[in-house]
Amino acid sequence: MPDVTQIRGPIRTARYRQVRVTVIQGPDRGRSIDVAGREIRIGTEVENDFVLNDEAVSRVHCALEPTAHGLRVRDEGSTNGVWFAGTRIFDALIASPSVVLKLGDTELSVVPLDVTVERQQLELDRFGAMVGRSQRMRELFADLQRMAGVDVSVLIEGETGTGKELVADAIHEHSARAGKPFVVFDCGAVAPNLGE
Repeated sequence: MPDVTQIRGPIRTARYRQVRVTVIQGPDRGRSIDVAGREIRIGTEVENDFVLNDEAVSRVHCALEPTAHGLRVRDEGSTNGVWFAGTRIFDALIASPSVVLKLGDTELSVVPLDVTVERQQLELDRFGAMVGRSQRMRELFADLQRMAGVDVSVLIEGETGTGKELVADAIHEHSARAGKPFVVFDCGAVAPNLGE
């Protein structure tokens, strides 16, 4: 039995309507991706969620995020822009249910589907030292709370300054090991010959 009482926050279920992004014109015609409740990045770079093979599309061209109020479209500094109904968009919320966007020589159709995706969210605006009220942060908090409740190894990845240590500390703080030491070991600061 753990010697520390674990704190559990109330969980709610959020429902997101799924949308389908389909290439209707351009080199990738016919390709599509379904998305619900999260942002996707589009461009020619392989790290994007939806990779296009259009030479007129930038490496990271734009981001699309379906919301309860419509589709948020954000240009990520592209060369040729994001166009909707003849207007260049830099950051816009389009309330129309179906949208056609032009990126370079590619046209994308964004259409809502009759599918709903459910995700759990913690009803608190903090988890450990992390603070956030957005749906994405509350979903992260619910995921971390679930991880803290089981005895598993967790690999936390991210660039410098993204809060990896905060995440690790929060999981530890809410786990059965909360009363035991939390030791940070920076593998990147160790010489390869000492790591062996």
